[in-house]
Amino acid sequence: MLTTSVIFLTSVVSTVVASTGDRSEIFQGCLLHLDRTICQNRTRAAEMRAKQSSALRLTSWSCLDECKYRCMWKTVSKYANYGASVPQFYGKWPFVRFLGMQEPASAVFSLLNGICLLVTWRKFQRKVSNSAPTFNLWSGYALIGVNAWFWSTIFHVRDTPVTEVIRRLGETRLFLCNLWSSLLAVWFVRTGFLAKFKVLRDGVWSAVCCSFC
Repeated sequence: MLTTSVIFLTSVVSTVVASTGDRSEIFQGCLLHLDRTICQNRTRAAEMRAKQSSALRLTSWSCLDECKYRCMWKTVSKYANYGASVPQFYGKWPFVRFLGMQEPASAVFSLLNGICLLVTWRKFQRKVSNSAPTFNLWSGYALIGVNAWFWSTIFHVRDTPVTEVIRRLGETRLFLCNLWSSLLAVWFVRTGFLAKFKVLRDGVWSAVCCSFC
């Protein structure tokens, strides 16, 4: 099932990677020119690499990535000169990168969400007995949530096909875990179902369902 999810998400990603901006003649012409004159020229490619900041090298901005970034803003400028609205590129709005991050604001917010969930989980552990019926259930939920927000942060730092698929998988697991946890906490607890079945009470099946869907 995990393999099926990866194939499905990969197909979804491939259908949204093209947008008005990156399909435009301005962008394509610019990218073709820079690729030929810089990336395919070892000397100039090395010079570009040498001029990159440590943050850009750390976040793996390749020569082609640099060219795409330059051409993106050149295209935005041309559109503005023509009085046209700002276009999207590869399914996303253009953002000014910061310290190598493609979407700095989104990356920071995702990180803060993960930290808030982690802090709340730690408080939960201190205040709730580990013998409580749903202790392990909510602990598992917290870990899955932190994992989802972690990969969301990585994705917003650097959008690549790999980080996109991993982020989508994390979001899917978190959504299904939300649904499953709600069913257990609201319906099963009220009917006493958890008291009869220790496996479900401990949330083992929750972790299995959320991790391999």
